[in-house]
Amino acid sequence: MATQLRVPRVVITPHLMGHTVGPVGDRARQREVGDAALDLLTTAREPETVFALD
Repeated sequence: MATQLRVPRVVITPHLMGHTVGPVGDRARQREVGDAALDLLTTAREPETVFALD
């Protein structure tokens, strides 16, 4: 879907809609997702960069 929308950059997570940064209360996972997003903002060198976080 992200590639169809042609967003500038996106981190794809395996979490359910509404919980895209991780389960409620899982601070470590939420931090991991946030750090990945911030890292992508500083390292993406071209438009439509997609990073899949497992």
